[in-house]
Amino acid sequence: MFHVEQNTPPILLAQPKDHLVSGERFELFLDALGEVAKTHPAPEEKDMGHYYSSDAYISHGNRKSSLFESVYALAQNQMFAQKKRWFQATGHRKGRYLDFGCGSGGMISYLQTNGWTAEGVEPSTRARAHAGHPKNIHPHLDHVLEKSFDVIALWHVLEHLHDPEKIVIALREKLDAEGHLFIAVPNFKSWDSAFFHNEWAAYDVPRHLWHFSNKGLVRLIESLGFVHQKTFPMLLDAFYVSYLSLKHQQKRFPLFRGLFYGLWSNLVAFRSGEYSSNVFVFRKN
Repeated sequence: MFHVEQNTPPILLAQPKDHLVSGERFELFLDALGEVAKTHPAPEEKDMGHYYSSDAYISHGNRKSSLFESVYALAQNQMFAQKKRWFQATGHRKGRYLDFGCGSGGMISYLQTNGWTAEGVEPSTRARAHAGHPKNIHPHLDHVLEKSFDVIALWHVLEHLHDPEKIVIALREKLDAEGHLFIAVPNFKSWDSAFFHNEWAAYDVPRHLWHFSNKGLVRLIESLGFVHQKTFPMLLDAFYVSYLSLKHQQKRFPLFRGLFYGLWSNLVAFRSGEYSSNVFVFRKN
């Protein structure tokens, strides 16, 4: 997936800081085509648990103790409904759903109440402990007994994986011939990425090991036996990422200023197509 031409010095995209746990600063180097970046140094998989050891990493939707968390929970519920509409737009009103990297299982619970059969994979024991339907959430993909799903989704998960190609190939085997793969990732070519640069919250190093442009993501997944069919913008992500980025910069009134910057990012992207985050929809080739 990641290739730099021989005798060509790597191109530095950014030098973001881990604001959540360690305070360490990392470097992001672009591949030869300038469409995928890799976090350096990338912690080994066995050491990654340290960088997730923060209560803040469990979804804010599980708590409503502040104005931001209440707003986040409301936005999260809106996103559940939006995701279901995206499924419907690709021909799936109901069916079998697999959420890879499902966190505390909010989307699974939402779909189950709307007539879907839904399961999830979540390696984090802390996240599974918050799940409302633990019997439907598995620690590993090998534990999923269902052989065929109508929709498989990775919502801001691919960028966390040490070997994303291996996982996507394994998920392809579980996707129905008429099914769809949904992948959501941040876009490092968005306006808010350029504006916040090293403090752009969606870099989220070192938990995000990979960083994609729109072209880079499509190129990777199509190389693994898929065809890109649709792209949907995740409009709310621009507001959330702007808010967190402003907090990284220790700016005053980050919630209200984040609303302004998020709106501006979406307006710019309306012309350029470079939204802060996007959902890409694929079918088997």
